[in-house]
Amino acid sequence: MDEINELLRKVRESCDFKEVFRTRGIRITNKCIQKPLCYYCNYMNEDIYFTSVEEVISRALELKNSGVDRVTLVSGWLGYNNKLGVRYVKAIRDDSRFDDLRLSAAFGRLSKSSLLALKKAGLDQYGCNLEGVPEILVKIKGINDFEERINTLECAREVGLDISTGFIIGVGEDWKMFDRLLRNIKELDPCSIFMSPFEPYPNTPMENFPPSNLKRVIKAIAKTKLAFPEKIIGVRIIMQCKHLPREIVSLMIYAGANLIAPPPAFSDRSVKEFFEVLKTNAENLNILYNKLINEGVNNTDVTEFIDIVGNLNLV
Repeated sequence: MDEINELLRKVRESCDFKEVFRTRGIRITNKCIQKPLCYYCNYMNEDIYFTSVEEVISRALELKNSGVDRVTLVSGWLGYNNKLGVRYVKAIRDDSRFDDLRLSAAFGRLSKSSLLALKKAGLDQYGCNLEGVPEILVKIKGINDFEERINTLECAREVGLDISTGFIIGVGEDWKMFDRLLRNIKELDPCSIFMSPFEPYPNTPMENFPPSNLKRVIKAIAKTKLAFPEKIIGVRIIMQCKHLPREIVSLMIYAGANLIAPPPAFSDRSVKEFFEVLKTNAENLNILYNKLINEGVNNTDVTEFIDIVGNLNLV
């Protein structure tokens, strides 16, 4: 644990604790024309569906009322021109109830003209995750579309969109690969970086691949925060940890995450309760951070803090 303790100490000494943002995605469709489908993707277990505009509006309102201040529209890859996404963005932006809602989209690789259409419709931010370095992409997706993803993000910035990117943690990458990925991200200079701890889904090619353990996730968050101290660092809470959201979120915030997405299976009521706990816990953590920093952060402090989270997988 010594290496993680040292990383956490550096995070607390060099990075300011600021507001923790709340986000959640809305799927407009699970249709994906990518061949093959990503080996970890749960879409292959689902019948194809399209969410109506009315349902998306209703869902966005429910999320806003539950405490979400950032919503991301999500779809499978529908090709380089996603006209469907433009329709949904425009519908939300035409509704004055969402004037203060930050709206993002993640539709995979897109053409510059499609990104411009999304910008004109009222999109604030476009996210396209790099997922991993090229050699990892081949192992988890069967293809290497790394340069296409970078090109999409560069085009998104050129049309005036904020950009975000991210990666999956725990899919066989070593820390040298991880550091190389962070260097690639630094060249893109996104406004936020989002990571998804790997979690296997049944009936997919990677169903027997082990889920990412908490120790690896915390180390990844801390390394990313130190590389990007002024950026928003986001993380998705993995399903296997949903029964301990308060403690897990505490540890992730401690490591530097300040954009939190609850598990997809959380009900709206659970999401609201989750964010209420997050707000209270973030305030308490801020007091704890100041106390530790003022009195000196040492390995014992951090180890005791980690122990508080209880029976978690720190292998």
